[in-house]
Amino acid sequence: MRKRGRGATGSGIRFSAVATRDRASTSAELIARNAELERERELLNAIANHAPSLLCLVGADGRVRPAATNIAFERRLGYDPSETGGDFFWERYVPPEDAAIAREVIEAAQRGEPPVEQDGFWLTKAGETVSVAWSCTELPMIESGPVYLICGTDISDRKRHEEEVRTSRARIVAAADEARRRLERDLHDGAQQRLVVLLRPAADSSDSLIGSRR
Repeated sequence: MRKRGRGATGSGIRFSAVATRDRASTSAELIARNAELERERELLNAIANHAPSLLCLVGADGRVRPAATNIAFERRLGYDPSETGGDFFWERYVPPEDAAIAREVIEAAQRGEPPVEQDGFWLTKAGETVSVAWSCTELPMIESGPVYLICGTDISDRKRHEEEVRTSRARIVAAADEARRRLERDLHDGAQQRLVVLLRPAADSSDSLIGSRR
């Protein structure tokens, strides 16, 4: 009996050691996995912050999530990172006349509709408007709830260039119209002058003929 007791005790010790090693291995794996996830998070943050696009995340209610805007968004709109979260996107970052459209774009993403890029205006902290081509895309669900990515591209320079092209074309068209009218006047005036020159000898001959008859 004593031999079996000693054997059982030894077996229990061996099982306990194995369990301890398993727990230690699992704990090490979890630590390594958490470290890897943290590196991935830092990588994604670095990518977002170095992207030229204006990025922000909104929740299911359309409010911008805290600390969920990238550097380009903050710099272009003039906000400190601590100032960007908590408000409805369409109330703080969009002019009042465009708020309904912006809200509909976000709600379309919430309904699962594919993103459609559109041109619009965003507001800076100083109240200035910025021309932006933007869209809203549904992201995979996270623990805190649904998340949607608003991605905008500053197209102010493009819009200015388009306006300059339109203005230049208008000037060219106006100049062409003026040149055409001037040519028409010149042709008209020149034709009149040539007609006067041609008619003058005939008038002189008629006067001479009348005079000789007298």
